[in-house]
This record gives sequence, C-alpha cells and structure tokens, in this order.
Amino acid sequence: MSVTKGLDLRLDLYGNFGQVNTSNAGSGSDRFVGGNRFGLFPAVSAGWNISEEEFFRAVSESPA
Repeated sequence: MSVTKGLDLRLDLYGNFGQVNTSNAGSGSDRFVGGNRFGLFPAVSAGWNISEEEFFRAVSESPA
C-alpha cells in the first residue's frame, strides 16, 4: 500500500488596484526515492484593474 499526502495554501488580495494571488502546494508519496518524496509547487499571479485608472476612464467616456 502506498501513502500520498498533500497540502494547499492560498492567499488572495483584492482591491481597487487589482488583485494578487499566491499559492503553495505540497505533495508527497512514499513511492518516490527517499530525499525526494515531497515537492513544493509555488505560484504567483497578479491582475491590474485598468478600468479604475483615471486615464482609462477618460478614454472610455469619450465619444466614439
């Protein structure tokens, strides 16, 4: 019988400026060689809410 374990951590920050997301996943298995049984898989993403910027509002409100 094999044993696998996993853990996920996530942090999300939202505001008028946009958003930032981070996550860190870890998983492991006793099927892998000792010393390499666990792995960490970090990730980061960011988004910019451009529609909240002053220059974008001026462009979107102008007539076509």
